Amino acid sequence: MDVVEMLRQTREKKNSRPITFSAPMVRYSTLPFRMLCHNHGCDVVFSPMIVAKGFNKSEQFRNIELQTDPLERPLLVQFASKDAEEFVTASEYVVNQCEGVNLNCGCPSKKVRKVGLGSALLDKPELIADIIKTAHSRLGEKQNFSVSAKIRLLPDQGETIELCKRIEKMHSDFIIIHARNRFQRDHETPNYEMMSLIRDSIQIPIVANGSIFNQQDWELYKNKTRCEGVMSARGLLKNPGMFEGSTLTKPEYVQELWDLIKKHKASHPKYETTKKMFSHIANDLLTKNDRILLLQCKNEEQLEKFLSERDLLN
Repeated sequence: MDVVEMLRQTREKKNSRPITFSAPMVRYSTLPFRMLCHNHGCDVVFSPMIVAKGFNKSEQFRNIELQTDPLERPLLVQFASKDAEEFVTASEYVVNQCEGVNLNCGCPSKKVRKVGLGSALLDKPELIADIIKTAHSRLGEKQNFSVSAKIRLLPDQGETIELCKRIEKMHSDFIIIHARNRFQRDHETPNYEMMSLIRDSIQIPIVANGSIFNQQDWELYKNKTRCEGVMSARGLLKNPGMFEGSTLTKPEYVQELWDLIKKHKASHPKYETTKKMFSHIANDLLTKNDRILLLQCKNEEQLEKFLSERDLLN
């Protein structure tokens, strides 16, 4: 389950299917959802973005933020941090639970950027380099364990390439790139040309992210950018079977997710998160009126009754 080796083999086999990743989504990338994606074509799954500072302070926080299962692996854990020691300390807590750690340098949320995390790090390439370098020096000897970064494009083409080269030089095992800059909206077209230029400029594998909703989308990335991996967030949330070739979400995904949540109850501490997850996954299976009614369910019992009445649960 060496993620880096998986990506390297894909690069050597030019016409092969890219390695598929589920994205690190705050609230949604919990253990049940990760296992659902893993069961239906996702080669590698990601934890939610976890703030390293809080993770380091409290065992209770760690138990809430990250629950794992050997059946979901390979698993990568993403931390938001602006301090090398803080990032490494958090990584050391999870080193035996996953196949690697990733530094979030791409979250565009104003709340996250305001405290110097996420895409705010793009303004401090020397800090990104320091964190990656320190993590590699402290964790790099662990077999089959990767250290990587997830970034967004910078508005300036040259600065983007220099940042990627710098991350590579600090021994990042691969780099995940959202093919838009932090100021662009999700509906704007990804910059495939820029991704291709990056591929020509560095040797480490690239995982492409941004507007991947179906097989045609990830094949487009593969053909235009020559990336070794593809990552989806909203696409998998709407259709967890996308990477196994399912064109639309299926009723059995709803049942499977429900069963996984029941099995791993502690990983879904908030009912509202559970409800919203089902509203995404069942979206194409419901009428417009039913989608409104689902969001009006007040508790788990009402939600179960609602889904059962629509033949989505046994």
